[in-house]
Amino acid sequence: MRRLLAPIALYLFVLTLFFLKVVLSTHPLIVVSFAAFTVLYLLTLFFGVIDISTKVTDDQDSNAFQTSTIRLLETCPFLLPAFLTASMTLAATLILPPPTIERTIYFLSFFLFSLLAYLAEMVLVVDTMRRRSRIPDKLDQQRLQKAETELVREGGAHSRKKLLLINPVNQSMPGYSGSMNSRLQPLGLGIVAALTPSEFYVKLIDENLESFQYEEADLVGISALTSTVNRAYEIAAEYRKNNVSVVMGGIHASMMPDEALHHVDSVVIGEAESVWQDVTTDFLDGNLRKRYTGVRLPLENMVPPKRELFSSLYPGASVQTSRGCPLNCEFCSVTVFNGGEYRFRPIDEVLDELETIPNRDIFFVDDNLVGYGKHSRQRAKDLFRGMIERHLNKQWVCQASVNFGADEELLLLARESGCSLVLLGLESDDRQELIDMKKEINVQFDYDTILRNINRHGIGVFGAFIFGVETETAKSIWRKAKFICKKRIDVIQTTVLTPLPGTNFFRAAQEEDRLLYTDFPKDWERYNMTEYTYKIKGIGKEEFPSIFMKSVKRIFSKRTLSTKLFRTAIHTRDLRLGVISYIANLEVGRIWYKICSIVEDRLNR
Repeated sequence: MRRLLAPIALYLFVLTLFFLKVVLSTHPLIVVSFAAFTVLYLLTLFFGVIDISTKVTDDQDSNAFQTSTIRLLETCPFLLPAFLTASMTLAATLILPPPTIERTIYFLSFFLFSLLAYLAEMVLVVDTMRRRSRIPDKLDQQRLQKAETELVREGGAHSRKKLLLINPVNQSMPGYSGSMNSRLQPLGLGIVAALTPSEFYVKLIDENLESFQYEEADLVGISALTSTVNRAYEIAAEYRKNNVSVVMGGIHASMMPDEALHHVDSVVIGEAESVWQDVTTDFLDGNLRKRYTGVRLPLENMVPPKRELFSSLYPGASVQTSRGCPLNCEFCSVTVFNGGEYRFRPIDEVLDELETIPNRDIFFVDDNLVGYGKHSRQRAKDLFRGMIERHLNKQWVCQASVNFGADEELLLLARESGCSLVLLGLESDDRQELIDMKKEINVQFDYDTILRNINRHGIGVFGAFIFGVETETAKSIWRKAKFICKKRIDVIQTTVLTPLPGTNFFRAAQEEDRLLYTDFPKDWERYNMTEYTYKIKGIGKEEFPSIFMKSVKRIFSKRTLSTKLFRTAIHTRDLRLGVISYIANLEVGRIWYKICSIVEDRLNR
């Protein structure tokens, strides 16, 4: 990335010569004007680099330079520097005394040079990002070749059964999987692969990163969320028509096993570790059962995932240190699936796994890394101390509750061990809404104090908010949007309250006949946490989508995100974190604009 500094260095060098030749010998207002211009120009260049970099990273598009840089109808990244340069040139040439032909030529030359320097920078950025995007592909190819070599050494894949594991993605609505930085390694499938006996050759197809293409297999395993289950059923049908057995697990199949059995041969209900050996044995014996119900095992000696199956395109590695949640929020199915008590992995086992992971960036997928009680918080502190003592040098993100920001010692240890962002389920700024969602723990804390404490320790806040709660009104939507824009929310996640199978909320909405889409399984693709799927008491079906989409566009506007960049850098004293947060928000904003476009098309039909 050092070569990206070359155009900026050349630009500053020419600017210095220009100052010595022209500016210092004329009116002092010209000096001030060009100093201001230089600052504005470099800021514009900075935002342009971020814009084109994230676009190329997301799209992997060979035409990314044309589609992202030369967009004359947009103010960034092309038109704004041209406008700034031209306006400053005209101001210095025509307004400031005394105008001369010689100075006009100098200014126009500098104007053209500035544009060329900007375009050169953009070309280098695109080329660099393309090179970086090709590196993971090569690494994946090398990894695949290594795996194939090992297979030949062991007798070859043809001497064993082939287990194909598939991670499906909703094809009709992008959701957060549309952002590369929001995609997580399919940890559950990695654990299933690690538990699979040696009689099988295992391969993973991950639609987070590649489109599904049919390939031969002896047994297929699919894990699906509610929003992706139709894609899972579609893929399962392809294999079943060729007499290939399909096993489905995951949260949706566990909550709706009878439905799933209409589309697959066998369902694993709950956590798979306790039953996967039975599934594979029964398959080899030709006696695959319809249902396997897992039990929740202690997490001591937990089998780590088979990480070599995960693509190196993922921005970081996922790690799990605990399961379960005692809160049982109305809209969440974690308690039903993983239980209402925390189960912890031993700290040393987690640290040992972290030492084996080459990735520097880590996402702890625990629903709440620090828990709620004194014992849970002490365990988190011990984990952070262990990471410090072992010099793991990881940069990590986690999910936690707002109590994360109320413990000074925990914050110090978290930051020292590498915490850069913490995802907080803030959900709402309204006390009654939080109580209705059974998020009473949030009511116990002052958000401003919590957010300030976290930022003060150099950690960014990844704030998750829910729109469309049962008492939502047009006024509350705008109030929530204003809160997100004004407060110390460094990275933003907005979702629409969605009644998911297995939750108390879904059962209540179903019993009260408030679900808007009930043609199941077809309508499950709408239950993706971005669409309006049930009758809200305080606002109409036609009114909510319109107001919500306007608020989302305000939240993810360039003005809001640019302001947050500088606020994050100032509050955390970390410019790098400000840039990372800006890029993350920019990607999510692009996804929401796509979602808004899709929803508007559906509403207009």
